[in-house]
Amino acid sequence: MKKILLAIAVLILVTCSEDGPKKSNSNLIQDFDRGGEVINLTVHWYSTQGQVDKVFVEHFGTTNPGREGFAVWVKNDTAPYRCEIHTLRPKNVDDNKMNVLGHELSHCVLGTFHVE
Repeated sequence: MKKILLAIAVLILVTCSEDGPKKSNSNLIQDFDRGGEVINLTVHWYSTQGQVDKVFVEHFGTTNPGREGFAVWVKNDTAPYRCEIHTLRPKNVDDNKMNVLGHELSHCVLGTFHVE
């Protein structure tokens, strides 16, 4: 059922490169602001880059190798909002994987906030 809903809904995808989230000095753009709202969040941990790449293809039918994580949300969803984060499992407190997790979580709250 979840995959059917995701296939029917307008999905927005956000990517992170091998070097983590792209840094930019551009102004914050956002699709929405779900701060203070209930978001049903599901985090899927993976232990290898190959697993993340495979799941990306399963979700979107295209490749984008090297991403460390991605978030999937429905832009015009109704509350309670849903969001999935697919990422490599962090191993240290301040490693790049923690940065990616925070970046992807930000997409769950703000939608698309940078131009790619």
